Amino acid sequence: MPLRCPVPTPRADAEEYRRAGWWHDQSLRADLEAVADAEPGRPAVADNRGICTYGELRRRVERAVGALAAAGVGPGDPVLLVAPNRTASVVAFAALLRASAVVVALDRRCGAADVAHAVAATEPRLVLAPAELAGPLRLGASGMAVADLDALDAGHRPVDDWAEPDRSAPRIVLFTSGTTSRPKGVVHHLHSFTAGVANLGLAFGWTASDGPFLCSPLASITGLSQVQLSLGGGHLVLEDEFSPQTSVERLERHGATLLGGAPVITELLLGEYQRQERATTSLRTIALGGSMIPPEVVTTAVRRFGIRCVRVYGSSEAPTHTASGAGGDRLEALPADEGVALGGGRCGSAPRRPPTRCW
Repeated sequence: MPLRCPVPTPRADAEEYRRAGWWHDQSLRADLEAVADAEPGRPAVADNRGICTYGELRRRVERAVGALAAAGVGPGDPVLLVAPNRTASVVAFAALLRASAVVVALDRRCGAADVAHAVAATEPRLVLAPAELAGPLRLGASGMAVADLDALDAGHRPVDDWAEPDRSAPRIVLFTSGTTSRPKGVVHHLHSFTAGVANLGLAFGWTASDGPFLCSPLASITGLSQVQLSLGGGHLVLEDEFSPQTSVERLERHGATLLGGAPVITELLLGEYQRQERATTSLRTIALGGSMIPPEVVTTAVRRFGIRCVRVYGSSEAPTHTASGAGGDRLEALPADEGVALGGGRCGSAPRRPPTRCW
């Protein structure tokens, strides 16, 4: 059953967002497909299983679009995606958007109760999950069609003539943490989602040669934002089996330049760099949020490795809402400085125009 936005954006707000440039009509093809046409051999995604180039990623996405059509997934249909940090999840996410479906995202570490709640809330046409999770998550009991995520693009006719999705219609559902009540589904259309992605790029100081190291859950606003940001020419490094020693080695081997997520991950990685007596790193920017930042983490990152540190605040509802950066005289203030509201965010009653710099 097609999913609808529960509360449409007021027309006056939508017009303001367009005038300010927070909402736009840039096509999906301007990212992944454009890069695949120009540089098919360019690395796009590296996971614990290998490297996928832009040309290969495009072919896999087109086959996955064909698989979704064969499964009866149509425009507006919710599809539950139980996503590990693997290239297969990136393929599925990109294909679902291109099929004009709705991505209902859950992390692979979810439980059977989370799946049951998501199914009841969204009534998905299809459930995509790694085959090894079908039993533990009791996917057979969902009453929905279930497909192996890792085999989604295998053996299907590629579909490359898909129509650009309606950017104002629901496209992504993410669930809140549920710390105070039952998790609630947050509905994003492409306008709200890509506005948050653009703000993340601003906070990172994004360039097309950058590569995020993603060890936070891909099926989160943090993860999906980094996926979407990377598909315009960057290279995404996915970590699905985090351990400080091997993760540092993979990060450096693939030349990851950006790290975003909870401070605890940064603390563990920097501790491992020091344990290995590494003097340099490929990382140039770290964006931290989600909890208080230990001052020693910032000091080590900036003074030992020359990494630019940014504090970001966001949520499933308001991705990348504020950001701050560290200059030399702001080093001590950074752990507690939430910065300024970014484009489209509201602090008080009025939307704030994007600053030329976010620190």
